[in-house]
Amino acid sequence: MTASTRFAIGSLTKSMVASALAVLAAEHQLSLDDVVASHVPELRLSPWAETATLRDLLANRSPVPLRAALEFGFDEHDGDDDRALARLVEETAGEAPSGEHWSYANVGWCVLGRAIETLTGMVWEEAMPRLLAPAGLRETTWTTSACIAMI
Repeated sequence: MTASTRFAIGSLTKSMVASALAVLAAEHQLSLDDVVASHVPELRLSPWAETATLRDLLANRSPVPLRAALEFGFDEHDGDDDRALARLVEETAGEAPSGEHWSYANVGWCVLGRAIETLTGMVWEEAMPRLLAPAGLRETTWTTSACIAMI
């Protein structure tokens, strides 16, 4: 293993997303109690996103729409350009809210990633290193391709 060795970190990315949102909250760019729709333009008319907060998504207690293609079908989504997260999130806009609150929702974390993009005005790959550099992640690279973050 060397400094240039890459690892797929999968769900560990969730703690990094939460940390990046905490940095934005500390910078007074958001409140974790803001409704999702206020920071994700693709969801501005979505009933579930007008009531669920960023904190709800972080706690996996929101009624984010759940269906297998959104939750686990990342390979079917093209993630090689700057609008990858926006397109994935757009798919949730017209969906009915889930009848139950799942304890784990991958698509909710993608929505939070999109909120980071809109709050910073940067794509995911640029925003995450800026937000997490103070934590020592100076040589970390990020990609939305297949929703995988590499370290």
